[in-house]
Amino acid sequence: MNKLLKITSIFLLVLNFGLVFSKNLKTNPIQNDTAHINIRQYKPLFKQEYTDKEFIYENKSSEKNIWDKLINWLHELFGGSNHNQHSVLNYATIDIILRILSIILIIFVVYMIVKSFLNKEAQWIFGKNSEQKVIQQEMFTQNIHEIDFEKLIQKAIKNKSNRLTIRYYYLWLLQTLSDQKLIEWDKEKTNSDYIYELKSTKHKNDFSYLSYLYNNIWYGEFEITDYTYEQAIHTFKKALKEFKNE
Repeated sequence: MNKLLKITSIFLLVLNFGLVFSKNLKTNPIQNDTAHINIRQYKPLFKQEYTDKEFIYENKSSEKNIWDKLINWLHELFGGSNHNQHSVLNYATIDIILRILSIILIIFVVYMIVKSFLNKEAQWIFGKNSEQKVIQQEMFTQNIHEIDFEKLIQKAIKNKSNRLTIRYYYLWLLQTLSDQKLIEWDKEKTNSDYIYELKSTKHKNDFSYLSYLYNNIWYGEFEITDYTYEQAIHTFKKALKEFKNE
Protein backbone atom coordinates (compact mmCIF):
# COMPACT_ATOMS: atom_id res chain seq x y z
CA MET A 1 0.00 0.00 0.00
CA ASN A 2 2.77 2.38 0.89
CA LYS A 3 4.62 1.39 -2.30
CA LEU A 4 1.61 2.26 -4.45
CA LEU A 5 1.32 5.68 -2.81
CA LYS A 6 4.97 6.40 -3.52
CA ILE A 7 4.61 5.55 -7.22
CA THR A 8 1.48 7.68 -7.51
CA SER A 9 3.18 10.64 -5.83
CA ILE A 10 6.18 10.44 -8.19
CA PHE A 11 3.92 10.29 -11.28
CA LEU A 12 1.95 13.37 -10.18
CA LEU A 13 5.17 15.26 -9.47
CA VAL A 14 6.56 14.56 -12.96
CA LEU A 15 3.29 15.51 -14.58
CA ASN A 16 3.17 18.81 -12.71
CA PHE A 17 6.74 19.61 -13.75
CA GLY A 18 5.91 19.01 -17.41
CA LEU A 19 2.97 21.37 -17.30
CA VAL A 20 5.04 24.14 -15.77
CA PHE A 21 7.83 23.65 -18.35
CA SER A 22 5.43 23.82 -21.27
CA LYS A 23 4.03 27.14 -20.09
CA ASN A 24 7.46 28.67 -19.92
CA LEU A 25 8.54 27.35 -23.37
CA LYS A 26 8.76 30.01 -26.05
CA THR A 27 8.33 29.08 -29.70
CA ASN A 28 10.08 30.93 -32.56
CA PRO A 29 7.74 32.11 -35.36
CA ILE A 30 8.23 30.67 -38.89
CA GLN A 31 9.79 33.21 -41.26
CA ASN A 32 9.21 33.33 -45.04
CA ASP A 33 12.31 32.83 -47.30
CA THR A 34 12.52 35.89 -49.55
CA ALA A 35 15.86 34.97 -51.25
CA HIS A 36 15.83 35.20 -55.10
CA ILE A 37 16.18 31.86 -56.90
CA ASN A 38 17.84 31.81 -60.37
CA ILE A 39 16.12 29.28 -62.59
CA ARG A 40 18.77 27.58 -64.79
CA GLN A 41 17.83 27.28 -68.44
CA TYR A 42 19.09 24.31 -70.49
CA LYS A 43 20.68 24.86 -73.88
CA PRO A 44 18.60 23.93 -76.90
CA LEU A 45 19.26 20.34 -77.99
CA PHE A 46 21.68 19.88 -75.08
CA LYS A 47 21.17 16.12 -75.15
CA GLN A 48 23.07 15.87 -78.43
CA GLU A 49 26.24 16.94 -76.63
CA TYR A 50 26.09 13.80 -74.49
CA THR A 51 25.52 11.13 -77.11
CA ASP A 52 29.17 9.99 -77.35
CA LYS A 53 30.04 6.55 -76.06
CA GLU A 54 31.85 8.14 -73.07
CA PHE A 55 28.46 9.25 -71.72
CA ILE A 56 26.74 5.91 -72.24
CA TYR A 57 26.78 3.94 -68.99
CA GLU A 58 24.44 1.14 -69.98
CA ASN A 59 26.01 -2.20 -70.88
CA LYS A 60 24.69 -3.06 -74.31
CA SER A 61 25.13 -6.58 -75.59
CA SER A 62 27.45 -6.61 -78.60
CA GLU A 63 26.21 -8.05 -81.88
CA LYS A 64 27.39 -11.58 -82.58
CA ASN A 65 29.88 -11.97 -85.41
CA ILE A 66 30.25 -14.95 -87.73
CA TRP A 67 32.67 -16.64 -85.35
CA ASP A 68 30.21 -16.40 -82.43
CA LYS A 69 27.36 -17.65 -84.61
CA LEU A 70 29.46 -20.63 -85.69
CA ILE A 71 30.26 -21.49 -82.07
CA ASN A 72 26.58 -21.22 -81.14
CA TRP A 73 25.61 -23.43 -84.06
CA LEU A 74 28.12 -26.12 -83.10
CA HIS A 75 27.10 -25.84 -79.47
CA GLU A 76 23.47 -26.49 -80.39
CA LEU A 77 24.53 -29.25 -82.80
CA PHE A 78 26.15 -31.19 -79.96
CA GLY A 79 23.08 -30.92 -77.76
CA GLY A 80 23.85 -27.67 -76.01
CA SER A 81 21.52 -24.80 -75.16
CA ASN A 82 21.48 -21.74 -72.97
CA HIS A 83 19.89 -23.72 -70.15
CA ASN A 84 21.57 -27.06 -70.67
CA GLN A 85 24.63 -27.59 -68.48
CA HIS A 86 25.15 -31.18 -69.64
CA SER A 87 25.98 -30.62 -73.31
CA VAL A 88 28.76 -32.62 -74.94
CA LEU A 89 30.86 -29.51 -75.63
CA ASN A 90 30.63 -26.13 -73.98
CA TYR A 91 31.34 -22.78 -75.61
CA ALA A 92 34.93 -22.55 -74.37
CA THR A 93 35.83 -26.02 -75.65
CA ILE A 94 34.30 -25.38 -79.07
CA ASP A 95 36.13 -22.06 -79.32
CA ILE A 96 39.49 -23.72 -78.56
CA ILE A 97 38.87 -26.53 -81.05
CA LEU A 98 37.91 -24.09 -83.81
CA ARG A 99 40.97 -21.95 -83.19
CA ILE A 100 43.26 -24.99 -83.34
CA LEU A 101 41.62 -26.17 -86.58
CA SER A 102 41.93 -22.66 -88.03
CA ILE A 103 45.65 -22.58 -87.25
CA ILE A 104 46.13 -26.02 -88.82
CA LEU A 105 44.22 -24.92 -91.93
CA ILE A 106 46.29 -21.74 -92.27
CA ILE A 107 49.53 -23.71 -91.91
CA PHE A 108 48.36 -26.19 -94.55
CA VAL A 109 47.40 -23.44 -97.01
CA VAL A 110 50.73 -21.65 -96.51
CA TYR A 111 52.54 -24.96 -96.98
CA MET A 112 50.74 -25.66 -100.27
CA ILE A 113 51.45 -22.14 -101.55
CA VAL A 114 55.14 -22.36 -100.66
CA LYS A 115 55.38 -25.85 -102.14
CA SER A 116 53.75 -24.72 -105.38
CA PHE A 117 56.01 -21.68 -105.58
CA LEU A 118 59.16 -23.71 -104.94
CA ASN A 119 58.22 -26.25 -107.58
CA LYS A 120 57.74 -23.54 -110.20
CA GLU A 121 60.86 -21.73 -109.07
CA ALA A 122 62.89 -24.92 -109.23
CA GLN A 123 61.63 -25.63 -112.72
CA TRP A 124 62.58 -22.14 -113.84
CA ILE A 125 66.02 -22.17 -112.16
CA PHE A 126 67.12 -25.62 -113.24
CA GLY A 127 65.66 -25.14 -116.70
CA LYS A 128 67.23 -21.75 -117.47
CA ASN A 129 70.49 -21.76 -115.57
CA SER A 130 71.59 -25.19 -116.78
CA GLU A 131 70.95 -24.19 -120.38
CA GLN A 132 67.71 -26.20 -120.59
CA LYS A 133 68.98 -29.76 -120.34
CA VAL A 134 67.11 -31.39 -123.17
CA ILE A 135 66.31 -34.69 -121.54
CA GLN A 136 65.00 -35.48 -118.09
CA GLN A 137 66.80 -38.53 -116.80
CA GLU A 138 63.70 -40.20 -115.40
CA MET A 139 62.02 -40.26 -118.83
CA PHE A 140 64.62 -42.34 -120.62
CA THR A 141 65.07 -45.70 -119.00
CA GLN A 142 65.69 -46.96 -122.52
CA ASN A 143 67.76 -45.80 -125.45
CA ILE A 144 66.35 -42.74 -127.23
CA HIS A 145 66.65 -44.59 -130.54
CA GLU A 146 64.19 -47.23 -129.32
CA ILE A 147 61.40 -44.76 -128.52
CA ASP A 148 58.49 -44.43 -130.93
CA PHE A 149 57.91 -40.68 -130.77
CA GLU A 150 55.23 -40.72 -133.46
CA LYS A 151 53.10 -42.92 -131.21
CA LEU A 152 53.76 -40.74 -128.17
CA ILE A 153 52.87 -37.61 -130.15
CA GLN A 154 49.56 -39.08 -131.31
CA LYS A 155 48.70 -39.97 -127.72
CA ALA A 156 49.60 -36.47 -126.48
CA ILE A 157 47.51 -34.86 -129.23
CA LYS A 158 44.56 -37.08 -128.32
CA ASN A 159 44.87 -36.00 -124.68
CA LYS A 160 45.20 -32.35 -125.79
CA SER A 161 48.57 -32.08 -124.03
CA ASN A 162 50.00 -29.32 -126.21
CA ARG A 163 53.17 -28.74 -124.21
CA LEU A 164 53.96 -32.44 -124.04
CA THR A 165 53.40 -32.74 -127.79
CA ILE A 166 56.03 -30.07 -128.47
CA ARG A 167 58.41 -31.80 -126.05
CA TYR A 168 58.07 -35.08 -127.93
CA TYR A 169 58.69 -33.30 -131.25
CA TYR A 170 61.87 -31.80 -129.83
CA LEU A 171 63.14 -35.17 -128.56
CA TRP A 172 62.22 -36.72 -131.89
CA LEU A 173 64.37 -34.03 -133.50
CA LEU A 174 67.32 -35.04 -131.30
CA GLN A 175 66.74 -38.67 -132.22
CA THR A 176 66.79 -37.78 -135.92
CA LEU A 177 69.96 -35.68 -135.62
CA SER A 178 71.65 -38.54 -133.79
CA ASP A 179 70.50 -41.10 -136.39
CA GLN A 180 71.91 -38.89 -139.13
CA LYS A 181 75.23 -38.70 -137.26
CA LEU A 182 74.92 -34.92 -137.03
CA ILE A 183 75.23 -35.02 -133.22
CA GLU A 184 76.16 -37.54 -130.57
CA TRP A 185 73.22 -37.77 -128.23
CA ASP A 186 73.80 -37.89 -124.49
CA LYS A 187 71.29 -37.21 -121.75
CA GLU A 188 73.77 -34.96 -119.93
CA LYS A 189 74.32 -32.64 -122.89
CA THR A 190 72.68 -29.27 -123.30
CA ASN A 191 71.36 -27.33 -126.28
CA SER A 192 74.64 -25.43 -126.50
CA ASP A 193 76.55 -28.70 -126.70
CA TYR A 194 74.48 -29.86 -129.66
CA ILE A 195 74.73 -26.51 -131.43
CA TYR A 196 78.51 -26.72 -131.10
CA GLU A 197 78.51 -30.23 -132.63
CA LEU A 198 76.53 -29.19 -135.70
CA LYS A 199 78.84 -28.30 -138.58
CA SER A 200 76.51 -26.49 -140.97
CA THR A 201 75.60 -22.88 -140.20
CA LYS A 202 72.08 -23.54 -141.45
CA HIS A 203 71.77 -26.52 -139.12
CA LYS A 204 72.99 -24.41 -136.21
CA ASN A 205 70.46 -21.68 -136.95
CA ASP A 206 67.56 -24.10 -137.45
CA PHE A 207 68.33 -26.04 -134.30
CA SER A 208 68.79 -22.83 -132.28
CA TYR A 209 65.34 -21.61 -133.32
CA LEU A 210 63.69 -24.97 -132.61
CA SER A 211 65.40 -25.06 -129.20
CA TYR A 212 64.07 -21.57 -128.55
CA LEU A 213 60.52 -22.69 -129.39
CA TYR A 214 60.82 -25.76 -127.21
CA ASN A 215 62.25 -23.89 -124.20
CA ASN A 216 59.58 -21.20 -124.29
CA ILE A 217 56.68 -23.60 -124.75
CA TRP A 218 57.79 -26.38 -122.41
CA TYR A 219 59.25 -24.25 -119.60
CA GLY A 220 57.19 -21.09 -120.16
CA GLU A 221 54.78 -20.03 -117.41
CA PHE A 222 51.98 -19.12 -119.82
CA GLU A 223 49.29 -20.78 -121.91
CA ILE A 224 50.21 -21.19 -125.56
CA THR A 225 47.64 -20.14 -128.14
CA ASP A 226 46.34 -22.51 -130.80
CA TYR A 227 48.11 -20.45 -133.45
CA THR A 228 51.49 -20.67 -131.69
CA TYR A 229 50.98 -24.39 -131.13
CA GLU A 230 50.13 -25.10 -134.78
CA GLN A 231 53.03 -22.97 -136.04
CA ALA A 232 55.46 -24.78 -133.73
CA ILE A 233 54.29 -28.20 -134.94
CA HIS A 234 54.59 -27.09 -138.56
CA THR A 235 58.15 -25.86 -137.95
CA PHE A 236 59.21 -29.11 -136.24
CA LYS A 237 57.68 -31.26 -138.99
CA LYS A 238 59.49 -29.26 -141.65
CA ALA A 239 62.81 -29.53 -139.80
CA LEU A 240 62.41 -33.29 -139.26
CA LYS A 241 61.79 -33.79 -142.95
CA GLU A 242 64.85 -31.74 -143.91
CA PHE A 243 67.19 -33.44 -141.41
CA LYS A 244 66.03 -36.92 -142.46
CA ASN A 245 67.04 -36.12 -146.04
CA GLU A 246 70.56 -35.15 -145.05
